[in-house]
Amino acid sequence: KLSRFLEEVLKTGDILIDRLRLNNSTLRSQRKKLLAEQKQKEEIGEILHEVDFEQLKIENAQFLEIIDTKNQELVRLKLAAGRITQTLNSIKRKLAQVGQESSKILGEIKIREEQISKTNLEIEQVAKVV
Repeated sequence: KLSRFLEEVLKTGDILIDRLRLNNSTLRSQRKKLLAEQKQKEEIGEILHEVDFEQLKIENAQFLEIIDTKNQELVRLKLAAGRITQTLNSIKRKLAQVGQESSKILGEIKIREEQISKTNLEIEQVAKVV
């Protein structure tokens, strides 16, 4: 009886060992497969990162060019606005001078018209007397 029991225990142990070896072998192959996938993904990821980084460098250079162009245009427009403002102020000053001269001339015209009117009255009075 004891020998049969020991044989059964050994047989059960052998079966368990076989199952564990098979399980271990399966787990090792899965691990190897997962490591290979991970390595492949890392390589693809590095390539993508390098490609993405290069693309970002190119885009950054393009945007810097656009910014530089816009800054140059802004400087040009600021200078043009300054010149236009100076011209406008000059024209305003000239307009104010012309307005003052016009007022002065209108005043002189009014005075001369009054003088002409007085002179005409005097001529009429002299003509009546003569």
